[in-house]
Amino acid sequence: TAGKKEGKTVCVLFDFDGTIGNTNKAAMEVAFWELAPYFVRIDPGRIEEKKTVWVRKKAGHSFEYLMEEVEKARERVGLPSIEDVRRAGSHNRKLLRKIDKARARLRLWPLEDTKFSSLLEQAKDEMNSVTRVLTTPTDGIETLLMNLQDDHIPFSIAST
Repeated sequence: TAGKKEGKTVCVLFDFDGTIGNTNKAAMEVAFWELAPYFVRIDPGRIEEKKTVWVRKKAGHSFEYLMEEVEKARERVGLPSIEDVRRAGSHNRKLLRKIDKARARLRLWPLEDTKFSSLLEQAKDEMNSVTRVLTTPTDGIETLLMNLQDDHIPFSIAST
């Protein structure tokens, strides 16, 4: 039964991503490490610094959008597509070593050991794995949910 507030029936529906769980940071970090091998200009010695700025600037964008941005940047300077590089295995080896160390911290396989048919398929699978492990509650959500329970206001969580 729904709660009553000022004579009205009340219930609350929450979205999970970003409302209940802080999934964005983990998802954006995975996106960065998946796209980093294909960035047009990236210094392996400053990759962690670039990640911090990139994650902050790109937060909230879909992986598809981010991948399209990288593809367009590569096209502008005449570089092969992401999928062409993946098929040929022609990644920058020094950069891959740095990226694989970061991926290991996220409990992900080295890039060359992954067997996905596309980078998009890989992103979806790996973001799911990482966010399942690294998602934390958003600030204040636990108190809010307890207050709703104390007030007998039912709530539900929906997500896509």
